[in-house]
Amino acid sequence: LVDAVRKGPMDRDQQVTNRGDAPAAMNGAVRKLSGTFLWPNQSHASMGPSCAVADVRNGGATVWSSTQGPHALRQNLARVFGLDVAKTRVVFLDGAGSYGSNGNDDAAADAVLLSKQVGAPVRVQWMRHDEHGWDPKGPQQLLDVRAGLDASGKLVAWETEMWVPTNKQGQRAMPASEHAGLANDQGQNAGLMTQNGEPPYEVANVRVTAHLNQTTPLRISNLRAPGKIANVFAVEAMIDQAAAAAKMDPIEYRTRGLTDPRALAVINRAKEMFGWDTRPSPNPGADAGPVK
Repeated sequence: LVDAVRKGPMDRDQQVTNRGDAPAAMNGAVRKLSGTFLWPNQSHASMGPSCAVADVRNGGATVWSSTQGPHALRQNLARVFGLDVAKTRVVFLDGAGSYGSNGNDDAAADAVLLSKQVGAPVRVQWMRHDEHGWDPKGPQQLLDVRAGLDASGKLVAWETEMWVPTNKQGQRAMPASEHAGLANDQGQNAGLMTQNGEPPYEVANVRVTAHLNQTTPLRISNLRAPGKIANVFAVEAMIDQAAAAAKMDPIEYRTRGLTDPRALAVINRAKEMFGWDTRPSPNPGADAGPVK
C-alpha cells in the first residue's frame, strides 16, 4: 500500500505552506532529522453494522437510516435510482454511530434497490463481515517529515511531504454503491487531509507539500477528525525527536517555541495533571523501573 500511494497517479501537487526558504535552511542546518509516518486505511468499525429500511412506491421513496447526511443522501438516492426527489424522504434514526461515513448510506442504497425491485418495504441489516468488507475506509496517509536544527537545537527548517487522497467535495453522503451492484465511485470526501502538516511552534522556514492521489486502493470516506490525527502525530513525533537531539525536556522544547496563549495553557495544564517531572530527553531514568 505504501508503494501504491507513492507511485500511484497523482491528481496534482498542492503547496500547503511555503514560508521562508526551507530547502536552503535545511542544507545549512547543523543537524537534520527525518521520519516516515504511515496512517493505514481502516474501517470505521461502528459498534453495530449498518441497517436501513426503504419503501419505494409511486416514483418516490421513504428511507429510514442513521445516515450522517440525510439531505445529501436524499439527493443521491433520487439521482442514482431515478426517483422523484420531491417524493423522496429520508428519516433519520439513531444507529451505532459514525462521525464520518461508514456503511449506513450503502445499506440504504441496498434497501432502495431491493424495495424498488420487489415493490414492497425492505429492511437491510448488514452483518459484521458486510460492514468490514464493504464500508468505505478511513483514508490512508503517508508522510515524510524532515526537521533541521541549529547548534543550540532550535528548529530552523521544516519540510513535510504528504501523500493523501484527492478531496472531492460534495460527494460525501453516498457513493454509487458498489455493494448494490452499481458503479464504484472513488470520490467520497476524504476530509481536510492537508491541515496540520506543520508544527505550531516557531520555525522560520517551512514547506509543506501535499501530493494528491487520483485513485486509492480502497474506497474511502472521512474518518473522525479527518487528516488531523495522522498529521499531528507525525509532527509531534518529530518534535519529540528534535527535543531528544537537543537533549531538552520535551515540554520545555515545545513551550520555548510557542506563542499561542491557549496552546501554552493546554500544555501547562496537561503537565500539571500528569505530574510531569522535568528532565532531558530521552529520559535518563527510563530503564530504571516501571513507567510512571
